[in-house]
Amino acid sequence: MRWLFVVLVLTNGLFFYLMSQSVEQQESQAMVKHPSVNPESIRLLSETDANTTLSIPAPAVEPVCLEWGSFSVEDAEQAKASLQAMHLQDDRFKLVTAPEKSSQFWVFVPPLKSRAEAQKKLDELKALEVADGYIIQDNTGQRFAISLGVFSSKEGADKYLAQIRQKGIKSAKAGPRGGAGLVTIKIKSVGSDFEAALVRLKQESFPDTLLKAAGCGE
Repeated sequence: MRWLFVVLVLTNGLFFYLMSQSVEQQESQAMVKHPSVNPESIRLLSETDANTTLSIPAPAVEPVCLEWGSFSVEDAEQAKASLQAMHLQDDRFKLVTAPEKSSQFWVFVPPLKSRAEAQKKLDELKALEVADGYIIQDNTGQRFAISLGVFSSKEGADKYLAQIRQKGIKSAKAGPRGGAGLVTIKIKSVGSDFEAALVRLKQESFPDTLLKAAGCGE
């Protein structure tokens, strides 16, 4: 019986040996199918790569346009020269002259005897919260009048006249205004620094004009 026990032990040993060899062979084949990763081939994204990969287009910036006026022909030429002195290219602004047969209506204070009287009246109007007035200074029959608003219809002018008369402004009137020869300058802004300089120019050299934001369409 002892010889039978020895045979069983040898048989079991041989079985486990063959099984271990089969497992090692399978693991070796699996490693061949899944090659190891070379550490040298791993590269971290740099800040430049990340910015390039994740770059997002900047949103479009809407242009800013301004309307400045009204000028007589002579004053418009001076304003144009001032804009050029500010290095504003000619394609960034244009002068628009009112047609001879304009159908506009306006609310206004009739011409005063001098610019000083007109300025005094304008200060009184501002104290009554009428902030949009400006003095007409061109060499027409309306020199030193005060414009309080321009409208496309008589109804609009009459309605505004009624509103400001409720504030105690009795000298104002409403009527047609041809506007022949008056010039408005339309400007495409080139930045906040330019706009600040333009405001200073308006206040120092053309205080009776009006500067406001406007659409950029033709």
